Amino acid sequence: MSVVGIAILIFLGGLLNLVRLAYPAALIILLLAGLLFFTIYCSENAKNWLTAWRASSLSNGGQLKYLHGDILPIAMLIIVVGYYAITLLPVIAFNIHDDYYTYLPRPFRMLQSGTLSGNPYEVLGTDSLGAHAFLQGFVLLGFPVEYLQGLEAVFSFALVGLLLIAIGRKFNLHWSYTIFAVLGFIVINPQSVNVSPIYLGSAFILGIILASFKLLEQMGKSDSGETPILSIGILGLLLAGFLGLKNTFLIFAFAYFSLFFIGLLLISEDKRKIVKICALVTLSAFVALLPWLALYTSNIVSAVLIALQPSTETTVNTFTSLSGNISGLFSMAALYYGNSFLSYGIIVLMLMLIGAYSIINTYGNRVAPSKRGYYLVAAASCAASIITYYFYGAIIPAYAAVRYSCPVLIATLPFAWLVAAMAVPNSWRSQKLLGMPAIKIAILLAMPILVSALFWSTFVKRIEMAYYYHMAIQLPYDNKAIKYNRYAMSSDTSEFVRGIQYKTRPGEKILVWIGFPMHLDFSRNEIYSIMSSSLLNPWLDMPFSGNVNDMVQYLKGQGIRYVIWDARGDDLENTYRRMLSGSNLGNRRVAERGLYFREMLASMMNESNILYNAKGIVLFGLQEIND
Repeated sequence: MSVVGIAILIFLGGLLNLVRLAYPAALIILLLAGLLFFTIYCSENAKNWLTAWRASSLSNGGQLKYLHGDILPIAMLIIVVGYYAITLLPVIAFNIHDDYYTYLPRPFRMLQSGTLSGNPYEVLGTDSLGAHAFLQGFVLLGFPVEYLQGLEAVFSFALVGLLLIAIGRKFNLHWSYTIFAVLGFIVINPQSVNVSPIYLGSAFILGIILASFKLLEQMGKSDSGETPILSIGILGLLLAGFLGLKNTFLIFAFAYFSLFFIGLLLISEDKRKIVKICALVTLSAFVALLPWLALYTSNIVSAVLIALQPSTETTVNTFTSLSGNISGLFSMAALYYGNSFLSYGIIVLMLMLIGAYSIINTYGNRVAPSKRGYYLVAAASCAASIITYYFYGAIIPAYAAVRYSCPVLIATLPFAWLVAAMAVPNSWRSQKLLGMPAIKIAILLAMPILVSALFWSTFVKRIEMAYYYHMAIQLPYDNKAIKYNRYAMSSDTSEFVRGIQYKTRPGEKILVWIGFPMHLDFSRNEIYSIMSSSLLNPWLDMPFSGNVNDMVQYLKGQGIRYVIWDARGDDLENTYRRMLSGSNLGNRRVAERGLYFREMLASMMNESNILYNAKGIVLFGLQEIND
């Protein structure tokens, strides 16, 4: 129910952004409406919940089962979530590059201008569609930016744990397996380096899995050939919400649904019905995602037109700069953000084993027909996770492939353990080991214990970082970096940045390249805020081989009147120099264009009328520069 509600919010958020009405008032109305529906839902179901609990408590050992099966895993989750809420919030450090340049300005822009679209120098459309930024807007309604990480590190983290507990209950498993699944999810290193969605992506995967179960159940009950429209709509809505969070989720979504429906075709007698349901799920997902896609229609059209131009100047962009090394995934090297490739390789191996076991149970006659659907979903999710992991290893650096795969692995591995635990007979669930092969018990328990052992040291480090440094990101920040974060988030910096902006004319368009654009007043001016990787946007036709006059003409053609630029940029230029000497093609392209554009801005500044220059931040106009 909770994930479905978030998916509905994402759909409505797309509509609001499309019509430029995603202001605080609109979000408050959505929030109040959600609370109203939640209250109605609870009041209508409270009697049924109480009756079910009383009935179970009167059965043999029912009350004890509820005590262990629900309270113990929930208690463990509450302790960890509570610890993170107390120690992490408010955070004292964000990622200086990813967060300050890219992620943090987005919800501020939306709340002040009513939409996330309108900035061609944004990477929205290539990295995500903006759904996560929309959800972050709800946090900023009542809290300062230091609490923004609460959406991921607290709320979404808790949601994943509750969904795993719900799946354990659905499978009627012994409480110990649910605890192991929750523990595994808690300790796995998420490779968190910014405020982009990790646990929320995991929550959507588990929501899609539960919705798949519901669809299969409705199909089993539908003897008259009726199409389960509601279950189809929910599944499509969840898929759209999932894809709206991050474009890197596309591979898992495509692989999972392809394998899921292929599996259904193989085991179903009414193949026509399966094709119809597959088409309806796809259609419903497309309709729910359409508002977000429509936000970037102009960018997409521009990218296509540029790609069709017979020019070599525009062939290097976000997509053509991809480069991978899949062999790196098989190494035992340590990862910069903790653990090693071996740790995640073992997770993938476990998914292979459980996936193979699930395939056997799906297409064999070893399990009851009512459970075949569970194994089909498990087989599809395990296989999709493996495909995602190695696909990204083939197109991007191995360390990035691990990071992009973490939301998938965090969701599917504990779920796979719960599916494997269904192999345990009822005698084990009632804590009687007689008749249970020791080897099967050992395998079931060894998997989560091994994963906990592999990730325990980094889990302890994350706990310590939360306690001592109030940090959720896994970067080795020193006192200098933390001091910079405090400066960047301070009210003095906000007043300083806005003071520069207020020296421009209201309504005029400003090109901005500074380290903390979130402090700008997006309602006063149309802001084009640059982030380094956005210079590779496939819809930008910037004259990177031209001279300064060509660049001035290009910027004027975009209607830009002013430029606010951090002319110091020593740290950024040093970063670019390191990227140039690296092996990653994408990073080298970013560095080349970043350094070139900084040279162009320096030349423009020297030829223009400087309106402000202090602390390295320069404001100058473009109109004074002759083309």
